[in-house]
Amino acid sequence: MSNRLQRLFAPPVFESEEKNRIAQFMTTFSWIAIGVLLFLLISRLILHTDQTLIPTFILSGMIVIISITQFILNRGNVHAASKIIVLGLWVAVTYLAWRANGIRDVVILAYVIIILLASFLLGWRSIIVIGVMSLLPIWFFAMAEQQGWHPLNVDSAISYARDLSGIFI
Repeated sequence: MSNRLQRLFAPPVFESEEKNRIAQFMTTFSWIAIGVLLFLLISRLILHTDQTLIPTFILSGMIVIISITQFILNRGNVHAASKIIVLGLWVAVTYLAWRANGIRDVVILAYVIIILLASFLLGWRSIIVIGVMSLLPIWFFAMAEQQGWHPLNVDSAISYARDLSGIFI
């Protein structure tokens, strides 16, 4: 049993030192991210601060994305797993921000995490693309609010504290 748990948490080993570095980082990031997402899910269910279940589904979807990338990583396709985790999380964060408070939601800070993740997993060209892709929704959300296309919903202070705690962790 202990051996199975150890293998579950251990990154795959490859011949390439670069692949090993990325695999180790992805595995560590994935387990930490799953822990943080589970914290956010459980706290949302306990505190009942959300008006809909959509954020819960999106956070669950993020766990699925991370799990799928771990499966792909263990199959040896490090580059594909890196792209999928970065793009999958970017899409989830963008949709979550749109469903929440747009430019005023703390999930916007998660773009910084995604850009940092891309910097560890992908090349500098990908970082530029992800950076620009992260700026576009921020400006879109700002213009949507300015034009009245996206109504502002004020969350409770507990909701902000919970989400900020997850991002800082």
